[in-house]
Amino acid sequence: MIQTLMQCISIIDEEAKVDNTKEVDKNVIVDYDKEGNLIGVELLFVKEKRPEFLKQIKVENLIEA
Repeated sequence: MIQTLMQCISIIDEEAKVDNTKEVDKNVIVDYDKEGNLIGVELLFVKEKRPEFLKQIKVENLIEA
């Protein structure tokens, strides 16, 4: 799932179970499963800090045909 909310972009594997969450900095949070695989990324305050970034996001090939 990819969400663009008021202040946040989240890319999360909803089927995976979060085992560990790490705050990379005050604007980036990442989630890992039990095996240490990256399963989620949250970019905070995007609209406030980098509104032009939202216009550049292009999503392709998320699901294998």
